[in-house]
Amino acid sequence: TSIAYSFCQQLKERKLLGASFFCSRTVDQSADPKIIFPTISHQLSRRSEKIASALLKVIRDDDNIANRPLQTQIHNLILGPMSSISRHSKYDIVVCDGFDEAKHQAEVGSIVSLLLKHSSDLRIKIFISCRDDQEIKNSFELGGPNMRPSLILQNIEERLVAEDIKQYATERLDEIADRIRRPRSQWVTDDMVDKLVARSGKLFVYATALCSFIDQGEEREVKKRLDSVLKN
Repeated sequence: TSIAYSFCQQLKERKLLGASFFCSRTVDQSADPKIIFPTISHQLSRRSEKIASALLKVIRDDDNIANRPLQTQIHNLILGPMSSISRHSKYDIVVCDGFDEAKHQAEVGSIVSLLLKHSSDLRIKIFISCRDDQEIKNSFELGGPNMRPSLILQNIEERLVAEDIKQYATERLDEIADRIRRPRSQWVTDDMVDKLVARSGKLFVYATALCSFIDQGEEREVKKRLDSVLKN
């Protein structure tokens, strides 16, 4: 989720983020598979007047479209409206995270299958990140011809993960240094950064949590928290 969120931020800055959907079992509505396609179509419509106009017609013709079968949803809410734009238009990116936390995993598997099946008909590229879930894994294994290979984070060499985490931690510490108006080199050594990376192992979310913990208060509090993390 940390990676997906950061990816969304980068896409937004480059004006390439078409839509995003983050599932969470702690937020009941976001865990409902039935609202995934309606949410994506609504966000895509805000990127194009032609898509918005086509989507508005769909809703006028069927104001209960959000409760229709998933196959009907993707055709009427996404494929139909997306066909109104030129095939030479630039690709928008749709980011979906946490499908493993949604209710009714069989429906989630169907959503992934439908996205893969129709990927060549969509003027979007789709980025999906989630934990290892059998229904979702089955959908990817049966995926369409346009599917890119899946990337399994826990199978990546620890050295490569460590490089990414070190870059992330360094940038976060630079942001903290700017906030407290004290150059990072004056209160964080390279050895300290290496220790933070080692603590995180392969867990990007752990590095995120450590940096968020350190980034509290003014300079004295920041240093105190950094020392606490390195000692404990």
